[in-house]
Amino acid sequence: MVCLGLFASEPRLEKLVSLNRAEGYTPQVFHDGYLWLGRWRTGDDGTDHHFLEIRDQAGANLLHSVEPRHSVQYLFPFDKKRILFTGKRFTAKGWRSYFTIASFENKKIKTETHQLPEQFQVEEFTGDPEKLFFNLVSDRTLIEVNPKSIRQLPLTIFGPGMMTKIADSLFVLERRSRLPGDEDVLRVNLTNLKVDRVFSANRNGLLSLIALNDRKTLATSESLSHQVLLIDSQTNKLKGTITIPGSNPDSLAQLGDCLVVGSYAPPSLTLIDLKSSPPQLIDRVSFEGQTEDLPNVKKISVNPSKGFLFLRSIGFLQDDPKTTNSVYRYFNPRWLEKCQAAGMQGE
Repeated sequence: MVCLGLFASEPRLEKLVSLNRAEGYTPQVFHDGYLWLGRWRTGDDGTDHHFLEIRDQAGANLLHSVEPRHSVQYLFPFDKKRILFTGKRFTAKGWRSYFTIASFENKKIKTETHQLPEQFQVEEFTGDPEKLFFNLVSDRTLIEVNPKSIRQLPLTIFGPGMMTKIADSLFVLERRSRLPGDEDVLRVNLTNLKVDRVFSANRNGLLSLIALNDRKTLATSESLSHQVLLIDSQTNKLKGTITIPGSNPDSLAQLGDCLVVGSYAPPSLTLIDLKSSPPQLIDRVSFEGQTEDLPNVKKISVNPSKGFLFLRSIGFLQDDPKTTNSVYRYFNPRWLEKCQAAGMQGE
């Protein structure tokens, strides 16, 4: 265990899980009081095995684990109690995409798996049990899945990535190439499928896109410009820019009345006060030199009642066999106090 600080009142960084060194996805979500994780392990016979785990609210205790029918790529909240995760499996007809809905009942994970038609290869999800939306990266569009049908939407979105649904609008991170530096955020009006771009010119390395809790604002990280952009979800216009000095912002999450930004080069967290006008950077912590198995902060999940931040890394360095990936828990009582919102309790 790696800890920052000597006393319970000081910030702490604690290792929860060691991951496969070559894991390339971030299957992790905190939902309904539990931490859900996707894992990948290679057996002694060289066969890959994928697992879905559920852990307690502190992430320390494993409650149950199952091996689903497909890989575990990304995890998302689905409804009040359930989550959804996407993944793939190689079959006699080639790679097939799946999504599975999972719940935790009677101390066990229960799953309901759905195979998508072979022409649909998906990763990202947003929506609800009535209408599910998935990205089709290779086909430059999205699909809509409901209990009765699946349809490909007549849209053109280059490399659709992260998505979030607000009312009758779908906001999608667009990526025009494999290399960062030509992204945009698009708003899709679901009533008429009209597409509007947020920016008049491509951005410089947009990596993450989330809706803030008020559903009035979206945040996106612009890594190569060292900043976070705030977008008005009603006007579809840029409403603020927050500089993240000294690192490349990537993952985003909300902690009470604050925005938490996870960065790489170096791996770090930045805390932004959303109550101030304009939002202000109020603190930053770097994990450089603290551990060799958190090379970046690619995913942040938040326990909103306790203030725990669950940090996950991906990527590895071929020339450095010591560099691996992990899931850590970070807790900072001063951040909890500063960001305190209704329902937040602390340890």
